[in-house]
Amino acid sequence: MYEDEGHRIHSDDFCSRQREAALENFDLNMAFFRQLSGKDFLAALTEMLGKHKNLKPVTDLAAVDGVEGAYVMVLDRYKQAYVGQAWDIGVRIKRHWSGTKQFDRLIFPDKETSVLSIDSFRALNTTRIFAARTGRGWNWSSAS
Repeated sequence: MYEDEGHRIHSDDFCSRQREAALENFDLNMAFFRQLSGKDFLAALTEMLGKHKNLKPVTDLAAVDGVEGAYVMVLDRYKQAYVGQAWDIGVRIKRHWSGTKQFDRLIFPDKETSVLSIDSFRALNTTRIFAARTGRGWNWSSAS
């Protein structure tokens, strides 16, 4: 797996196998997303937002800069939603969009079941954002 004793340089063989696995995993994830029902996704999202009315649409990230709370990033094209919490929602969302996964961390546990990280998507993939200000962490059961 590594070419050096310091475990910093991956072997060409590992890189080749990892690249093929990552590409296959990406294709499997895209095929899975295409099979999902857009109608069911929208219904589930609407239900969740109905239960958590404190989650408000965010149209300007500057509005949540420095805000502690929970957020939902919606990727309508992929019928996915990511729920997170942060000390600074604006900074955290921007970090999702600009982050990269380390090459050797793209696949876990294997290429057949690995799920794409939210950090694999970018700003243009995110069609909607919702956020709620919180004071001390997030507790779904007490939010309404």
